[in-house]
Amino acid sequence: MSLFDLIYTGSNTAYDLACQTVEKAIEEKGENAPVAFPETAYSLPVIYAATGNKISKLIELRGALDIAKSLIDEQEDMQKALNAGLATAVCAEIIESVKFATEEQPYEQETGIGFVPDSVIRSLGVPLVTGDIPGIAVILGESDNSEELAAIVKDYQSKGLLTFLVGKTVDQIVDAGVKVGLEFRVIPIGYDVTAVIHVVSV
Repeated sequence: MSLFDLIYTGSNTAYDLACQTVEKAIEEKGENAPVAFPETAYSLPVIYAATGNKISKLIELRGALDIAKSLIDEQEDMQKALNAGLATAVCAEIIESVKFATEEQPYEQETGIGFVPDSVIRSLGVPLVTGDIPGIAVILGESDNSEELAAIVKDYQSKGLLTFLVGKTVDQIVDAGVKVGLEFRVIPIGYDVTAVIHVVSV
């Protein structure tokens, strides 16, 4: 399977899952049920940045899905592949937004925080611009060696990097005794791979 095949397979899988998620939510909550991430002025920030549209109701997610589908043009062309990547990001945000539309606190039972509120993003703005936080790292999935993973995260901490955790790495880092939280610059996001979209808005 070529790189392009991998990209388009991933985009189509994300699109199909997002479609199923939206239709199930509409069936349960109704077309006009509100949808937005908490504590943000941008509703769904990735979709807003990509399209200029503020989503406020579940039914409006269908329009976002149409945009995502239009971005998936399966050609062996790097620009087309990048567009498919954007489609995947839009679909991931749709899936995550439905969690907040159908559950009051979808991340309550997880170590991760889920969506990163505007207030947190604003607090990071100056350190990122001045270089006090020289960069952002995202660790996704599961490590074969928890000790090595902990050593990597601690190394990132020592360099001042802001590290986000997605997937089973969340539990691995906590179990390894690494301190997490904004003050330690290690932020667990969530277990589902779609949760990585919350890092994009940072």
